[in-house]
Order: sequence, then C-alpha cells, then structure tokens
Amino acid sequence: MPAGVIAKLTKAENLIDRAATSPANKARKLLNKATAALKQAGTKATRAAKGKKPKLSAGCAAALKAAADGVTGSL
Repeated sequence: MPAGVIAKLTKAENLIDRAATSPANKARKLLNKATAALKQAGTKATRAAKGKKPKLSAGCAAALKAAADGVTGSL
C-alpha cells in the first residue's frame, strides 16, 4: 500500500481516538478532520490504482475507498 494512503488512515485513526476523550466541541472538530483525512485516503487509493504502472490493483483501491467511506458514514 502506498505510504500516503497509510499516513492518511493512521492520521484519521489518531484523530478518532483523540475525539473519544475530548469535550464535545473539540471532539466535533477532530471528527471533521478525521472525516477529511478518510476522504483523502480514499482519493489517494483511487489515484494509486491509475496510470501506466499502478501501485494498487483496482479491486484493492475500491476496497480501501469503500472501507474509508464506511467509517466516514459512521462518524
């Protein structure tokens, strides 16, 4: 998996963990940032599957995007 996708997923995970122990206003802002990071991870995965020498298979990119969208929907 490309490093950019891993970095975005890790960032989103950390933000969600921080939001769990934060006051309501701060938690909402952290969850919004996590949502943005997950969307960016999905986009990076999709882009990594394109081009002459793709870094990911199309199926893997679709699975990563679906997983990111699923988590985003539950936030």
